[in-house]
Amino acid sequence: MSKTIFNSGDYGRYYFFTQLIELNNDKLGISASRASELINSNVAESFTSNEIEFYKTFIHEAVHFLDSTSTLWGIEYSYRLYNCLTSDNEGNYVDVFALNDSEIEQHTDLNRDLDTKSFSYREMRAVLSYDEEHGVHVQFKYYDNDGRSFLLTHSTPLSMLAVLEGHAFSQEQLFALDVYETREDIVSIRFLQENHSDKLHESNSTEYTCILAFVEQIFPMLSFRHKLMVVNYASELVLNMPVMMSTFPEEYIDGLFRSSDPTLISSLKMELRRGMNRPSLLCLMLIVLKFSFEKDPVDTHANFEKQLEDRLFGTFLFEGQDLEKWKQRFATMWESEYDLGCELFAEKGFQLARLSAVANKNKSWHSYEKSNLFLPSIALSTGEFVNTKRNIDYDMENHFFEFSDNADSLQKLLEQRKGKKPHLRPYVYHDWLERIKKGETGTRFYSE
Repeated sequence: MSKTIFNSGDYGRYYFFTQLIELNNDKLGISASRASELINSNVAESFTSNEIEFYKTFIHEAVHFLDSTSTLWGIEYSYRLYNCLTSDNEGNYVDVFALNDSEIEQHTDLNRDLDTKSFSYREMRAVLSYDEEHGVHVQFKYYDNDGRSFLLTHSTPLSMLAVLEGHAFSQEQLFALDVYETREDIVSIRFLQENHSDKLHESNSTEYTCILAFVEQIFPMLSFRHKLMVVNYASELVLNMPVMMSTFPEEYIDGLFRSSDPTLISSLKMELRRGMNRPSLLCLMLIVLKFSFEKDPVDTHANFEKQLEDRLFGTFLFEGQDLEKWKQRFATMWESEYDLGCELFAEKGFQLARLSAVANKNKSWHSYEKSNLFLPSIALSTGEFVNTKRNIDYDMENHFFEFSDNADSLQKLLEQRKGKKPHLRPYVYHDWLERIKKGETGTRFYSE
């Protein structure tokens, strides 16, 4: 993927290949000393509008760093990334890392461009699709109504980019909402919600915002805050799903995509069993969660976080399974995979990723309280590096320059591949799954 990920205000960026957070303090008229105070402040209610934007950006980019280093998805991503960077991008390592990169970059080829800056739509639909270069995936189709029928106005693929951006954006919006609600600033709350809605209709941003837009549509019964919480928690769960726990009930997949090609359905099932295609898993979770809320509404005045957690975990239950036992098994499998990742970081000497993974192992999934997070030093556009409140003791400036050249080379190598995702053909997945169901064993060869 590109070394940076989109940020609407261009007030900061996260360099995925060097894992550096950079904040554009000068663009917001904030000095280095004040930037340091803001990053380490416990009282956001007194922030000016520019300082709120600065801190929102800090949260956004910090979430990207944490997702890349202290989730199960991020541990795999970082391990494969550092194998490339520390080997001068040796071919076999790049081949393996290309799988992770392609799941983010598929929007580059599959996103449908529009000539207009914004577009209108009345409804979104999740459609199971296939592309020879990117494999099976979910496409979000946007439809408008001209008074006679629904017309397709836009489509965008659901990629890892949407998961990462939805997670980061929901966190920064929740922070702003907390500030405005504490101030009882009704005008700013309304503006925040309107700006959020406008963002969902920007044609050049749907690959970043499609999950947010989908949640907006399928959970009309929830408040703005609770919709953001759904995106936040569901994304965190998908990013931390252990490979051994990622099997989703087949009856849900069959029912939700019943009009799709059976070979594509089999492809999705097999990839989920292998811990792949996490964006499609997120889509499935959200749709099943919608039906759960409609069948048995949650009490939004009670502990919404706990209810949301139970409902999301409940989407994975097969008939007769106990929720608490499933959650305990999940925690055991998660810790096993997480600790193994930390051990591999230590063996390879991947210090930044290891330090973050170890320090942030027990972070909350519900909210990113800055006082509980360990982060490396932050680069400012004015040239300084500032420490965070719980700073990871690591030389980020040296780290950036050590790996910058190899990161640039890796970027060029991946661009030459044009984001192609290695995958099996749907008919192979389908035949493989059918033979597994029949209890067959042995070796079988398939022609291209």
